[in-house]
Amino acid sequence: MDDSNYHPFDQSGQRHTEYLRRHGSFNEVPLERLIDDFAKYYPGLGYKASAL
Repeated sequence: MDDSNYHPFDQSGQRHTEYLRRHGSFNEVPLERLIDDFAKYYPGLGYKASAL
């Protein structure tokens, strides 16, 4: 994917970001989706799915 605002390489040329899939564009921040994803992938942070 080549349309990100963030560069996949740092100033020394080392890869520091990898984009694995496209999630689309949104008119508003998909907050409920973000919370659900954090609850799924980072369970130790205490987020609860569909907390909104």
